[in-house]
Amino acid sequence: MKAILDRIEEGKAVLLIQDVEKEWIIDKNHLPHGSNVGDWLTIQITEGRISDMTIDQALTQEKKKTAEDLLTSIRKRPKGSKFKRK
Repeated sequence: MKAILDRIEEGKAVLLIQDVEKEWIIDKNHLPHGSNVGDWLTIQITEGRISDMTIDQALTQEKKKTAEDLLTSIRKRPKGSKFKRK
């Protein structure tokens, strides 16, 4: 399964699990070393617990590139209103 590290607050990490569309809260110490907010993770859930978790570097880079491209596209749009005053 794939999950994104959505945020870290008060020592807890919030994962959004894509396949089941659920939020999962774990202790931040259980994250893979070097994890950052916005990283995509490959996880395995066994008996209702996360049994394995690794950072998916390729997917993380792909998603960041897509977001950057979208922001660049938005910033290039002409500014101002399409409506003209009389």
